[in-house]
Amino acid sequence: MTVATQVVSIARNILRGNHLCKLCLTRQLPNASITSWSEQCDICGGMFSKLDDLTAKITQSLQGYEFDTFLIGATVPASVVEKEDSIRARFKLRGGESLKTALTSQLGRMLQQTLGKRVNYRNPDIAIIISPYTEGVEVIPKSIYVSGRYVKKLRGLPQKRTRCKTCNGQGCEECQHSGYLAVGSVEEALSKRLLKYFGGSNTRFTWIGSEDSNSLVKGNGRPFYAEILSPKVRHLNRSPSSWRRGDTAMMQVELMNDKPEASQVFDMKIEANTIFDKDVSKEIIQTVEEAFRNCVVEMDAMNKPKVLRKHVQNMKFKQVRGKRAILVFESEGGLNVRRLITGEGYTTPNVSSVSKSQVSLDEEKPFDVLGVSLRNR
Repeated sequence: MTVATQVVSIARNILRGNHLCKLCLTRQLPNASITSWSEQCDICGGMFSKLDDLTAKITQSLQGYEFDTFLIGATVPASVVEKEDSIRARFKLRGGESLKTALTSQLGRMLQQTLGKRVNYRNPDIAIIISPYTEGVEVIPKSIYVSGRYVKKLRGLPQKRTRCKTCNGQGCEECQHSGYLAVGSVEEALSKRLLKYFGGSNTRFTWIGSEDSNSLVKGNGRPFYAEILSPKVRHLNRSPSSWRRGDTAMMQVELMNDKPEASQVFDMKIEANTIFDKDVSKEIIQTVEEAFRNCVVEMDAMNKPKVLRKHVQNMKFKQVRGKRAILVFESEGGLNVRRLITGEGYTTPNVSSVSKSQVSLDEEKPFDVLGVSLRNR
């Protein structure tokens, strides 16, 4: 008996006790010439005859989304998979395409023609998960990442949003399911603008350093990275002019090709408003400026059993009025400005110890960030 005759015999035996449509029978016997099949199907239940309707439903679900590539996935009931496995085991069939693979392949080809978009198996802009037996369609856009800078013009504005204490950030009625309290912050201001433009569901920020809530951020601003979840818009042709207005101005926003690195090395220029416990003399000015012309400051890390070493340089007294002085200096990112001035915790050298004074920050306007620059790695 030839191979072709054997295949025809197996097909007849399958159809003798089962109803299989042409596609499902062909899948069990790949590369075979199938000449007879059933109109009804015990495996797919007629699903392959409804692909046009399913394609139309998916197309409708994708309305409003920008994307160039996509990938189709499917959830198939266990009972359907078990039926197919039972037939394959009974007739010792191997190597055939599974129902899920056949379904997603067919839909992928049909959607490519309908939408003019490409299937991408590794890194699609959008994943489409279908539940064909319940006609469910879930659209999962890949996150996009942006870089930018912000200038903070208002004191009393914290950098990060405050988590809702009732739900601990999970979302509840009290916080309107946002997970955060309805108080102003830099994060909230940036997030609202990004979500309005890109149509995402949420944002996650990576901050390049932080400042006191009563501090201002001036100059070219502080850099940040933001992940925008489930975006509808994936392109940024031109930043809206409104982003530069308000108490928190956002600028230099650009789309990134990849997720940013977890840590960034940066430098900053700080202007600190200090209060000494005695009049600031010429001797104090000379001693402090000499000590912090170019030095390494050691301080214990917050909540970690390790010592940090940060360079501080070019410290100058910009203005002196009695016990008050404005200090301007440059430092590596990650330096705790408050501890550098006051000497809290283990911090050496610090302005208080060097000047032999008790030095504090003006709590109403402790320090301002004049500039932040990223280092090239």
